[in-house]
Amino acid sequence: MTRPEFIAAYSSLPASDKISFLAQTSHQLTVYLRGSYPDVSGESKLDGLSLKKLQGANELQHHLSSELRHIHVSNPDRYPDDVLLNILWEKADFYGISEELNHSLLYVMKWFQR
Repeated sequence: MTRPEFIAAYSSLPASDKISFLAQTSHQLTVYLRGSYPDVSGESKLDGLSLKKLQGANELQHHLSSELRHIHVSNPDRYPDDVLLNILWEKADFYGISEELNHSLLYVMKWFQR
């Protein structure tokens, strides 16, 4: 699924489904990002790549939870759907977690397209 196709599919969802979609994406993202955890056995230090990915995970969670809140309260000033998704993709690219975000988004979208 291309990004424009994904934006169209997400944008077509009613608000209640967008809330569910974002919540499920947030959860799925935590699953895919578990591979970014540093070794906590004390045998190695936190490497820069793991730290950057964890920072990125936090940024994505921030945007996902913020959008959940905005949709829930019907805030008319929320980001348009395409802007939100492009922000998520840009942040994921910057933090090196595009693969994890894309897997999460596609996994959840397949669930909605059943």
